[in-house]
Amino acid sequence: MKEENMEDIIDEIVSKGIRDDKVIDEISSFAIQLVENEAYLVAEAVAIAIKEQEFNRK
Repeated sequence: MKEENMEDIIDEIVSKGIRDDKVIDEISSFAIQLVENEAYLVAEAVAIAIKEQEFNRK
């Protein structure tokens, strides 16, 4: 994955108000997979990954 995409993913997650490093790691890992495998845009991938992470925490 391009370094700039990784930075964009992290920036997008942080812009959503998420600050916990463990949560950021979980969300970014899934978002990276979505961007690479499913050709989602960064913002879409992060939104999906955040919803997935919230669902898994319940």
